[in-house]
Formats: sequence, structure tokens, C-alpha cells
Amino acid sequence: MILLKIYNHLQDYYGINIERDEFINDRLHTHQLDAILAFKSDLVLDSLRGAIDRIEEKTFGLCVLCKGEIAQDAIEENPVRRFCERCEHRYSGSHHHVEEAHHSPTL
Repeated sequence: MILLKIYNHLQDYYGINIERDEFINDRLHTHQLDAILAFKSDLVLDSLRGAIDRIEEKTFGLCVLCKGEIAQDAIEENPVRRFCERCEHRYSGSHHHVEEAHHSPTL
């Protein structure tokens, strides 16, 4: 799911010419993906990179604040989500915007 989002974003915004199946079916080595992403940065791509990091760290789907599980339907809606519903509501009224960069129309 995350790799498909990255692939679509790279195609739409950077015009990267890579075979879709090679990219999303995990046939790229980590260093190849790193090379493709090098020197490319925007809020959406940074959020997607963060999701990949959380997958590698085995913390994907866990709230970064309380370490509780994020609801599966919430992850399916927004795969870069970092906060559970409780923490998001708790902090959304404060000066901290917990999902500030994660509600892009491309996600």
C-alpha cells in the first residue's frame, strides 16, 4: 500500500519512469529505492518515507504518542497516519497539529 502511494506520487510529481510491478512488488533493493528518492523531498513524500521507516522498525500501525494500535480502517484511509484517534483528538485542539502534513489529496 505504501509503495503504491510512493510510486503514484513519484509518477505524478517527478515523472519517474520505473516499471510499476518492479516498484510495488518489492523487486527493488533498498539502495535502489534510496537512490530514486535521493534529492526529492516534499511533505507527501516525507510522510511516505516515515511510514516505510515505521514498517522497517516494526512500529507501523502504532501511535507514536501512546504506542497504542491505530484502527485498521484509519490506516487504510490514510496509510501514513501516525496517531491513534484518541491521541489525535486529544492534541488536535492544542497548538500541536498532529496530522499536519498527512491529509494531502494525493493520499
